[in-house]
Amino acid sequence: MKTQILFLMTVFLFLNACTASKTNLNKMKTQLSWLKQGEVKQTQVNGMNIRYITAGSGQPLLLIHTIRTQLDYFKKIIPSLSKHYKVYALDLPGHGFSDLPEIDYTSDFFTHTVKGFLEALDLQKVTIVGESIGGAIALSTASENRGNRIKKVIAFNPYDYAEKGAGGIKRSSYFARIIFTTMEWPGIGWIVSRTENKLILKKILQGGFHNPSHLPDELLDLFNHVGSREGYRQAEKSTFHHWETWVNVKKKYEQIHLPVTLVYGDSDWSKTAERLENQKKIENSELIILKETGHFSALDSPDQVIQIIKNHADLMSIRN
Repeated sequence: MKTQILFLMTVFLFLNACTASKTNLNKMKTQLSWLKQGEVKQTQVNGMNIRYITAGSGQPLLLIHTIRTQLDYFKKIIPSLSKHYKVYALDLPGHGFSDLPEIDYTSDFFTHTVKGFLEALDLQKVTIVGESIGGAIALSTASENRGNRIKKVIAFNPYDYAEKGAGGIKRSSYFARIIFTTMEWPGIGWIVSRTENKLILKKILQGGFHNPSHLPDELLDLFNHVGSREGYRQAEKSTFHHWETWVNVKKKYEQIHLPVTLVYGDSDWSKTAERLENQKKIENSELIILKETGHFSALDSPDQVIQIIKNHADLMSIRN
């Protein structure tokens, strides 16, 4: 079985190398066709270069993307939100066009990065909106809200659960279960992590949609091209390898003392018991379920996501 999988992955790796795009990544980094009004910037956080954007004016709203994506993940919602808020969105390290340091990509590392980002830009009274690992990072950061920089958290489909022996992404699809199981095998795992191409990425991501057609092809192209950056695969593999740290994030939830809105798609990978457990742990929280929505809600149901953010970002307290 392992020999057959190794052969298939080697073929994928060969095909991927033969069809590697020569797209100018520097151009993709600075020119965002969907960002009509806003700026692409860069700042230093804990010695790393972090790409981010700003758009609009008003109360600050920070968006934190999912695993294996980048700030462009929010392209369907930023134009609308920027009419009401000063929107910030960043590429997490190891993602997009931010630096790819050779370190352990744990949940704590990402939390410290977001805290450093808030400090670097001296943001105050921020509403943090995160999706998937972005949701878990937002909640983890809120548990360490020193200086009261954070006003509120809206966490969409927080990625803080797991299957036996791996992160919750194995719930995405049978295909994803095979890929991420083999990625853990000694020796073979490194080859598997380097075989990703557009087709494989598409199959994995679509497992997180209620309606797979809601994954834009041009966005898939971008994610695929960015994956060719030197060091990207090592960072990606490390993020998945440290899946236990995402589960451990839940231990911090009882330390959150600011308003939280938990939002889950009805087709998200999380289980009902896991959602209710999170609501119970966070003292000042409410739970919302989005209809006909999967794990990647900002792409699957952007109108619902926009409305929830507009309805809840300005609320200073929640009635339990």
